[in-house]
Amino acid sequence: MMLTFKAIAQLFILGCTWCLGMLQVGPAAHVMAYLFTIINSLQGVFIFLVYCLLSQQVREQYRKWFRGIRKAKTDSEKYMLSSTTMSDSSKPSMVRSHIAPTAPH
Repeated sequence: MMLTFKAIAQLFILGCTWCLGMLQVGPAAHVMAYLFTIINSLQGVFIFLVYCLLSQQVREQYRKWFRGIRKAKTDSEKYMLSSTTMSDSSKPSMVRSHIAPTAPH
């Protein structure tokens, strides 16, 4: 069933643009040329959607990849937070007096 859907989708994606290409005659040729160019340039996106994002196996791999990125980001944030607190605690604290000396009149 899914294979049939993918085959029909691919036929539509690839065939639709060339139908628009053949219709580039007469007064609407300019509009058809723009539609042909836009849809033809989006063929890769459509094929990616049909073959990759509609596949359960590919979606699962993307989930694992995004989780790995998120985990690496939170791990690096934890490291940065722990290293800044350690460096702040290791610095000697210096207390300065902000009392300005009075000048004699």
